[in-house]
Amino acid sequence: MLDIDALAEPRKRLLIGVLRSAMGVVLKMYEPNEFDARSRNHIPVWRRIHDAIRDDALSTLTGDEAEACLDALHGTQYALGPTELHTVTGYTLREYASAGLLLFSALKMPFRTYDLVLWSEEGEWL
Repeated sequence: MLDIDALAEPRKRLLIGVLRSAMGVVLKMYEPNEFDARSRNHIPVWRRIHDAIRDDALSTLTGDEAEACLDALHGTQYALGPTELHTVTGYTLREYASAGLLLFSALKMPFRTYDLVLWSEEGEWL
């Protein structure tokens, strides 16, 4: 279990930045420059994960830190469910699952199986 408070400040900032890319920004923690000027829509969560990958921020994470990122993403999915997920975050379950798969593949974590949440389009558990 990762103790974020015990991390040095630079590591803490890095981890929080990646966590925000994974799920924090989804929960409407926006900054003015995070909006698409043309459509006025927020940036898709999968694109923010992709940006973190491109910036190579994920490559420096330890196993515990990477697991904390995945747990944050999964915890949000499981806690909210498909309807509330969209209501609270503005994202669909499909966008969230895509972000999780992208994050998981970027972290290259062979020691853990991705636990994909399965819902039908009507919001029922499969």
